[in-house]
Amino acid sequence: VLPATTHFEVTDLANSYGSYSLQRIRPVIDRVGESRSNDEMAAGLARALGFAAHEFDPDPERLVALMTGQPGAAECASRAPGTTVQFVDTMPAHLDGSQRARLTDASSEMPLPRFTAMRTDGLVLLTPATNRTINSMFAEFAPPEVVVTMNGDDATSRGVADGGRVRVFNSLGEVMLVARVDPAMRPGVVSIPKGLWCRHFEIGRTANVLIPRGINDLGGGACFNDAIVEVEPVS
Repeated sequence: VLPATTHFEVTDLANSYGSYSLQRIRPVIDRVGESRSNDEMAAGLARALGFAAHEFDPDPERLVALMTGQPGAAECASRAPGTTVQFVDTMPAHLDGSQRARLTDASSEMPLPRFTAMRTDGLVLLTPATNRTINSMFAEFAPPEVVVTMNGDDATSRGVADGGRVRVFNSLGEVMLVARVDPAMRPGVVSIPKGLWCRHFEIGRTANVLIPRGINDLGGGACFNDAIVEVEPVS
């Protein structure tokens, strides 16, 4: 196990999540112990394997310049605070030079979004991130509650009590866990926290077993939010 740096300890450049700007990352604490960044680890492996050291120089300023295509980009990549407003200071950059947001694109795999009606014979299962987990890595030691959250009307019509043990199932599989009744949950929708491990469930299966096997019509990805389930109390 090799100790890696956190983003608090290194100089880096990161693309924004959902916007059109790059973010400069500056270290705020010294390296902890013998930790090394991913770039430094890759550079060390490259040298050990006989590759040219200068081609794998992990200097963060050199890497910033490579990512932006600008020598000395350490300052060029930065904007003053308050000057990165989407569609005001930063714009989408299309290959043809246009900076307009595009709601349709004739050359796209799907020029316009297409509505597909979902089944209505059950409850829509969502598996969102929580304040404890954005993925399964963080659930190893401090998982969120292993519960299925549902609206009170949905619970009452199915004989489910708050804190009761339930079976969440569809034609693909089932999971066993505790019900949590919450008036904030929308009727017709239930939620199981994202990132839980198999060991957190009494039969060793997570909500993944309930995901439909089809793929979506844009990009061929899994239809995670198209899972339709039922919930029933178990003794």
